[in-house]
Amino acid sequence: MLEPPDRDRWLAAVGPGILDGAIAGELAEIPSEEVRVPFALQGLIGTLAGPEDPGTAFVAFFHDLGEATEPPGAWGFARGGMGAVTAALRAAAEAAGARVRTEAPVERVVHDGDGATGVVLEGGEEVRARAVLSGADPLRTAALAGAPEPAGWRQAGPVVKVMLLLDGLPDFPAWPGPEPWAGTIDIGFSMADLTAAADDARAGRPAARPWIEAACQTAADPTLAPPGRHVLSLFCQCYPLDVDAEAAAAASIARFAEVCPGLPDRIVDRLALGPRELEARFGLTGGHIFHGELLPGQILEGRFGPRAFAGIPGLYLAGSGAHPGGAVTGAPGYLAARAVLEDLR
Repeated sequence: MLEPPDRDRWLAAVGPGILDGAIAGELAEIPSEEVRVPFALQGLIGTLAGPEDPGTAFVAFFHDLGEATEPPGAWGFARGGMGAVTAALRAAAEAAGARVRTEAPVERVVHDGDGATGVVLEGGEEVRARAVLSGADPLRTAALAGAPEPAGWRQAGPVVKVMLLLDGLPDFPAWPGPEPWAGTIDIGFSMADLTAAADDARAGRPAARPWIEAACQTAADPTLAPPGRHVLSLFCQCYPLDVDAEAAAAASIARFAEVCPGLPDRIVDRLALGPRELEARFGLTGGHIFHGELLPGQILEGRFGPRAFAGIPGLYLAGSGAHPGGAVTGAPGYLAARAVLEDLR
């Protein structure tokens, strides 16, 4: 992931099928559709696309590059939740001498003819700096810098995230007991369903038959909920940008209940975050988890480099909108930090 965005090198390494092809094509030799569907989902996560769309094979490949667990490529939970990841990063930064400030929203990036000189916080305080790194998405970073919005950048998220608090884990009739809750749960029954969900969202409609990737974090880490309670997260697609999040949550829960009829009666509370809610809560423009589609035209050389974002020297893009892209890798931030160190020497 720390390699330069050299398309020819990637082509030589993985071939055009992975780099440009559709995930459906990569899975075509698997005879069972029931097996193909969960693999296909990995090419559609966070992406407004169907399994026949070009570039979805790369999205699936990208998701298999992780090395946080054994075996390589496997996904894992951070003990203590995702907040434990940022807490660890903060502790490491402070141990190295950094000063971390929270509850300090940035109002704008300050720059002159020579480049970025700092930021102004809400309330008017100016913080001077030799370099400014932004972990925000490209559209928000451009707005903070008073720069034009990047032309043609696709950043409308198709995801509704539904968090459920349960008073117990219901049985799946096809697989009773707690064991299935310990793994990833995919709800999507045919390749045609996946295609139709994307077509619905592109037409401005909520998916009639949404697909879901679910995880019960408390099955691995009971500390995330009170005793006797469980947390279940539903990653639901595909939905248009301005979807009613509560209606989408209800539709997605009903879809999950097709294979787990006892789920609705176990729900104590829920939080539904559609694209607009993700934007309002986290500053994630368009609610796109990757800060922009990881599809052709927005990967490798088509993604932003770390330096001189919006043509402003000293303004570095360190978030998922920069090469190599989204997911919890830290790679864009690493590359931006390395660029700053090189430039300030």
